[in-house]
Amino acid sequence: MKNINCDVLIVGASSAGLGAALSLADSGIKVICVDKKNKIGVPVKCAEGIGKFFVDILPVKIPKKFLKWKIKGIAFFKDDFKIKKKGPFWEGYSVNRDEIEDFFYKKAKSKGVRFILKHSLISFKKNKDKTINSVLLASNKSFIRVFPKHIIAADGVDSKVLKLLKIPKKEKITGEIVNYEVRSNNLELIDYEQIYLGDFAPNGYGFIFPKSKTIANVGVGCINYKGNIQKCFKEFMSLSIVKSQLKGMSILKDKSKTAIFGDQLYKSVHENVIFCGDVANHNFKPFIEGFLPSFISGFTAGKLVLSGDISALKYDALIEESLPGFKDTKVLQKAMLQVFKEKSNLRNNHLFLLSSGLISPEQIKSVNFKKSESIIKKNCSILKEF
Repeated sequence: MKNINCDVLIVGASSAGLGAALSLADSGIKVICVDKKNKIGVPVKCAEGIGKFFVDILPVKIPKKFLKWKIKGIAFFKDDFKIKKKGPFWEGYSVNRDEIEDFFYKKAKSKGVRFILKHSLISFKKNKDKTINSVLLASNKSFIRVFPKHIIAADGVDSKVLKLLKIPKKEKITGEIVNYEVRSNNLELIDYEQIYLGDFAPNGYGFIFPKSKTIANVGVGCINYKGNIQKCFKEFMSLSIVKSQLKGMSILKDKSKTAIFGDQLYKSVHENVIFCGDVANHNFKPFIEGFLPSFISGFTAGKLVLSGDISALKYDALIEESLPGFKDTKVLQKAMLQVFKEKSNLRNNHLFLLSSGLISPEQIKSVNFKKSESIIKKNCSILKEF
């Protein structure tokens, strides 16, 4: 068995892990990033829409060639109503996530970060002070024992690091997302992401995210849904406005996944382990945008290591500084969890109003069904055509 010493072991080489790797690259410390995948960036489990806001604040700039399709804003649909939201807050890009992650990977590798692929985390050994002093990794052919000073856990919703630590945690609130990349010659509103609210998606929404004139990511996401998510997707596909766009479509890739919606950690730092990305719920509501926020989260975890102050208080402050609006998304998350408990008509209206920014989380309690209907009719147009 091979033994390796390092300053930082990053577990997970998706967006959060790559952010951590690039944050620590060129720092002069020894960094290892491990992942069970055979190749960085695949398989893609993402709707691949990114906000321009996050592109602009990203600490490592994405070359323009990777920003494949410009998105002007988001169009929201509910029953016979629609509203288009555009401007700096709503605009963004559709991308090929695997290309961007490969770019980050090659950049980190060129700067001295060592990547160990096709290896899974097996076990820890701890010091008397409960810090982890060694980590056992395994592939089909070999074992590696790593002796890190710090660990950055960037291994996603079902974090193996979190499982092995056996620390107290909250009930995990997740969203099941059915998502397919499809080809269709009938797409409309190709420069807008489309969000659909209705009974077909309890505690969630349907979406069409264009990637070109003929390619889009299409799906349904539901939070804490115990039913058949494929049935929700089928009902979404039967909506006339959706059906007309996707008639004769061909499915290119299955990108379905589970996403985190609520906090499962009481704190994001545990002894010498720092959690980032999905496992730390570092994404933005209401649409669980996580690709670039997770990268920034990982980059921030790396900054925390370099600061020498490995504390939850310091980390939380750095996250709020690195991700402007993160406090607001926590408020929105709390409001949405309350809305999920409402009866379907009011719930759908509240989700529509919150998602489109027509009301704030603080206004939820004062907006009953009658008032919600009035706000929708006042601000939205009747859906006759796109």
